[in-house]
Amino acid sequence: MMKFKNKHIQHILLYLLLALFHFSCTKEIHYIKDEVFKDGKYDSEFPGKPTTDALDEIMSSVKLLSTIAFYESFEFDPASQLTKADINDDIIEEKSISKYHFNQPATGTATVIYLRDRMIGLLTCAHIVHFPDTIIAYERDHKGRETNIITTVAFKIRQNINIIDFLLGNDFKILAMDMNHDIALIGKKLKIDTPFTIPVFKFPQGKSTELNWATFIYVIGFPRGEKMVTRGIVSQPPRRGDDTFIIDAVFNRGFSGGIVLALRNGVPNFELVGMAKSVPAETKLYLAPEKSFKILETSPQEKYNGNARVGTHENIYYGITYVITTETIGDFIEENADLLSQAGYKPILFFPVN
Repeated sequence: MMKFKNKHIQHILLYLLLALFHFSCTKEIHYIKDEVFKDGKYDSEFPGKPTTDALDEIMSSVKLLSTIAFYESFEFDPASQLTKADINDDIIEEKSISKYHFNQPATGTATVIYLRDRMIGLLTCAHIVHFPDTIIAYERDHKGRETNIITTVAFKIRQNINIIDFLLGNDFKILAMDMNHDIALIGKKLKIDTPFTIPVFKFPQGKSTELNWATFIYVIGFPRGEKMVTRGIVSQPPRRGDDTFIIDAVFNRGFSGGIVLALRNGVPNFELVGMAKSVPAETKLYLAPEKSFKILETSPQEKYNGNARVGTHENIYYGITYVITTETIGDFIEENADLLSQAGYKPILFFPVN
């Protein structure tokens, strides 16, 4: 090994070795630029400025929506051989062997997009507020195939659409609905002028067709009844004529109807670019013991000799969220303009185009 007689040179070499060791162990730090490249396109980078104030304003207009439909159901003996063509009021009273009541609930997200002259309107998904007027169940043959013999008929007797934690949030009505595209507008006329301010979504309606791969987005909704904001990227932008596109934000029950936002040229330039709709899922069947059966900790391998029941399990493919485009929402409002006008609304004020 080479020896250095000059202590000064030795000190310099030692310093260089220590500096090299320091830099080899230092973590790489990425700094977010304060300025956004203003190209007029939707941003693909993480925001460089706080979004709290703008998101606070937006989130105040997003509400928890609850719907419940009440049914009266009549049961028939399959031996009666009743078909759908036979059903009328007299047959129901004469042939039914029992009658009972049940309800079907649904929860989701709605956003206040209209408030004028005591008329309030909210945007949501149709599947949250739509329940069929009549539900018919049919007998199955020995191979499990559905026949045309009716076993039960249920009629919807009433339906309640409510906005939770909203003082004037009861008894909303469906103003317009499109089940094919899963869009609905609900609203009502307030009986009095409100003594408090009702927040309305006032940010521009953007253009989903201008979204690109990896455009940064926010989603606001009520998964499992909790108001939340999450983020993601556009994972498949809409092509010409598409009514939906895909984002990678995690979707849970209750997010349906939640608004999807993007930034154009940085904070606070949020725009509405869509409405969260659904995720793909697969339902699987399984055999399970009767509900009364319990596994004992002392004998988890206990043999079961009782009856089995068929259960269902839904596998949800998280991270693949379908979003309705703003163009589809705009077309829906335009197509229902006459209906909305008859109800006392001014359609042009629902979403002024940016």
